[in-house]
Amino acid sequence: MKEALPISKDQIKAIVLFLPIFKSEDFQFGHWTSEKGVFPYFTLSREAHDFYKALYDNGWIIPFDWGSWQDEAVRYVNDEKLLEEADLETLRKLLTTHVRKERFCEGHLDCMFACGHITAILERLQQLETEA
Repeated sequence: MKEALPISKDQIKAIVLFLPIFKSEDFQFGHWTSEKGVFPYFTLSREAHDFYKALYDNGWIIPFDWGSWQDEAVRYVNDEKLLEEADLETLRKLLTTHVRKERFCEGHLDCMFACGHITAILERLQQLETEA
């Protein structure tokens, strides 16, 4: 597997920009669509789609065995304190895991947004950006 390059401040800024949007009271990550004869599917909002694209465009999605790391990811979803101390590598793995899981479990990203996990990751990134 190809080694991921280190994350720069510009790459952090590129996705932290979404924090105020995601924290907006009326923001919705997307919606489910049901049509007769078609299996229901999830459609990302324009902003969520832009976030998804920004993750790829800015090197946040990395090659690693995310499937075997899922139990570790669940620990960070369930424990706010653990996430509050996560380093850049861990945050990158979390974002990669959630994006990859979306491919196999449609609506996963929306669930991670709804429970506050995506916003918490961005808040932690903002904190790390400020400290750097």
